[in-house]
Amino acid sequence: GFVAFNGSDVQIKHFADGRWQIQGVMLPAPEEGPLRIPPKIQALLQDTSIYLHDIQLDWVDEQRNNQHLVIKDVNIALLNDAPRHQLTVDLDLPQTYGGHVQLLADISGAIDQPDQWQGRMYMALEQIQLKSWFNDYWQLFDFTANGQLDANVWIDWQQLQVNTAHAFVSGKNLKLH
Repeated sequence: GFVAFNGSDVQIKHFADGRWQIQGVMLPAPEEGPLRIPPKIQALLQDTSIYLHDIQLDWVDEQRNNQHLVIKDVNIALLNDAPRHQLTVDLDLPQTYGGHVQLLADISGAIDQPDQWQGRMYMALEQIQLKSWFNDYWQLFDFTANGQLDANVWIDWQQLQVNTAHAFVSGKNLKLH
């Protein structure tokens, strides 16, 4: 099958208790057992390719000081040919957070057993603004940061464990304080 959405809005909410809601569909809380995908979404993902073009992503994260981001012009392609799944994400972050982000993933495994998946992922990040990310998302650190980063990251994983990770990172005007 094939599903395409052009110019739609997608709402994702991450609740303070760890639960997720996507387009009004609640995903199981993390403490309720292994990572599970709701049956309605499993059925859609089994052998259906999904294309989201020029989407507006509305993201609310209650775990991170109720951060609310609106990311426009998001393009996502999810090609499903069980047991293989390929994902491409292409977007421009809000200017205060950075520039262009691209993610490519090639995943193998049964759609209903994400904890058994294995795969490879590549991510390219451009002009990531450290100050906004450290202020808004990384309160675990006892310092703040300024400057911007570009990065290319390659990851291989199996059963939720990273086997290898390689990164090329460059930065400008970096300051940790």
